[in-house]
Amino acid sequence: MTVVMVKKPEGTATISKKLVDGKVKKAIGEDVTEEKVQLPVGSHPMVAAKTLCEVGFEASYTKNLGDYQSAKVGVSLKVPCISAEVDDVFSYASDWVNAKLGKIVEEL
Repeated sequence: MTVVMVKKPEGTATISKKLVDGKVKKAIGEDVTEEKVQLPVGSHPMVAAKTLCEVGFEASYTKNLGDYQSAKVGVSLKVPCISAEVDDVFSYASDWVNAKLGKIVEEL
């Protein structure tokens, strides 16, 4: 008996945070992190074998901190999928990004 393990496809999420001094238009600090995200289309072995499409979604938020300073946070997610799942994957990606961005904005 041969068991074949199919790796669940992963998307890559990028989260960026930037603090800007508005007087001199200069970034004071910036932090960029990436994380792997397990995808709901993971049951489809074709995605793991060959990526036919990639859906991306990005959102950002800028908060005025006063005294000409602001903080900008952004989250993006790229998801591999097959063409028949593009609309469902886009919905998943937008929901995931907006939820993640909402949590980060609450922390500001």
